[in-house]
Amino acid sequence: MSASAVLAKLGTAVLSDENLRKKAVTIVLTVVTAFLVPIMAIASVFSGMGQVSSEDIQNHVSAAVIADFEHMEQIAAEISQAFYDNGLSNSEIAQAAYCMYLFDVQKSDPDFIQKLVTCYVGGGTDVEIAASLQSTFQVSVPAEEYAEFAARIRSTSIDTSVFSYPQVKNNVDLVAYVKQAAEKGWGYVYGTYGTVLTDSLLAQKEQQFPDNILPYKAFIEENWMGRRTADCVGLIKGYAWYDPATSSFTIGTNGMPDVSADGMYTAAATKGTMDTMPDVPGIAVWQSGHIGVYIGDGKVVEAKGTMYGVVTSELSQGSWQGWCYLPGIQYMT
Repeated sequence: MSASAVLAKLGTAVLSDENLRKKAVTIVLTVVTAFLVPIMAIASVFSGMGQVSSEDIQNHVSAAVIADFEHMEQIAAEISQAFYDNGLSNSEIAQAAYCMYLFDVQKSDPDFIQKLVTCYVGGGTDVEIAASLQSTFQVSVPAEEYAEFAARIRSTSIDTSVFSYPQVKNNVDLVAYVKQAAEKGWGYVYGTYGTVLTDSLLAQKEQQFPDNILPYKAFIEENWMGRRTADCVGLIKGYAWYDPATSSFTIGTNGMPDVSADGMYTAAATKGTMDTMPDVPGIAVWQSGHIGVYIGDGKVVEAKGTMYGVVTSELSQGSWQGWCYLPGIQYMT
């Protein structure tokens, strides 16, 4: 059975069931809608944002379809690991290409993942990579279609290939991480830390923090839905909690506490007033209720607020009260 047939069956089941539709931000629906509507950013399947387990759909599709879907998840995870091992970014694009064009090929090719890596290892434009996939696997990979979904995925992916020390949480890579967030236009939603914003996630944050979400809900839905979002301290925590090998976040890992902006400043062992601030990229700058990351050259990246998102600003133009070395971050000065 082709991937599109598998996913179309799953999509029909999900979209025809009211209870499952209410959980539409799922690993299933995100994938299948790529086949039911024009190309969507299906990489969010693999970013840890799914809210529906296989149990939620077992009674709606056949066991064979479920088995195909579970197989797809397994191979997607192996692709992610292979890209990480080879220092390649945007594994989500390769995962999406596998789901859309190469599902059947993989089942009969024991060297599939290595061949897939080879198609990406030399870089190239989206059109060139589409041609390489088509030539390598002898399947149709429409260049325009591939380029469209690749662009959508790239806008929400985290490029770990620019990290200097991906195995260690450090100030150099923190700077690279927050710069990406600003360049890719991450949004701001209170209580988030870098995952892609979905209906279910927004509903969860609305329940947790109604005073911070409800006054801005219409703006958030119009501007930040489908993007990665973070609040000010969440931008910092997300870097520490992000695992490049799995493209997922785990709260509280790598020595980074789950605290507020003020709590982060309090938890820091080394800190001071702005007149004593060292010129070290990756240190935090703080004011009551807010925190940002100094990236050097007199600039700060901060998740500024709901109406702004993640932006780059001038250090001198802020109302910063203090600086600190962040807990859980190794400083390589």
